[in-house]
Amino acid sequence: TRYISAIRSVLAEGPYLLAGWSFGGLVAFEMARQLEDRHEEVEFLALFDSFVVSRYEDRGGSLDPRIVANGISYYLAQMQLELPVPIDELVGYEPLEQIHRVLEELKQQGVELPDEIASQAENLLTLWEINARAAQRYVPTKYAGRVTLFVAEENEDINPLAVAQQAAVWREVSDCEPNVVHLKASHQSLLLDASNVSDLAAHTQGFLDRIQRESGPQ
Repeated sequence: TRYISAIRSVLAEGPYLLAGWSFGGLVAFEMARQLEDRHEEVEFLALFDSFVVSRYEDRGGSLDPRIVANGISYYLAQMQLELPVPIDELVGYEPLEQIHRVLEELKQQGVELPDEIASQAENLLTLWEINARAAQRYVPTKYAGRVTLFVAEENEDINPLAVAQQAAVWREVSDCEPNVVHLKASHQSLLLDASNVSDLAAHTQGFLDRIQRESGPQ
């Protein structure tokens, strides 16, 4: 409701274009559903590698250590740094311990990051945990519109059952057959790797151009 109020303060009425990555996709889906209930038009709803987490095993909303380890790896890559601990070793630690272990190893290698970086990483981890718990509780209800789902094909660190059934589950909660686009990326690299972002942008623009052609001149 808060997000809907925010977008309506900018655009009082539709059609609306919505998109979200990971947990943000669940937020975008629920926004679309609520807008639909208010008889507003959602012209485009894109989910960037989002999962209906509540359909799978209950981890109590906890974070998968491998997802966190991969996230740390990509985070460091943005600073041109390599992961100083083998990832298979890192996943043996709890998420917060992973951050501390990586920072300690970097320090021993002569790479001392500002305190702000460590604080930012811990804050990001807290946000991930909050989102994980919220995702576990969220049970989507039927949406009459069409979903456009972007699937990252290299999700080795995510529940295999969730990956296998990703499109099918979104199909169950949407009245229209979803558009499904497969991309050679992982869940994390989908929005962190420049080439993947370019591919994602090109596909998204293609859908938006098609919508504009079908709707005709305004």
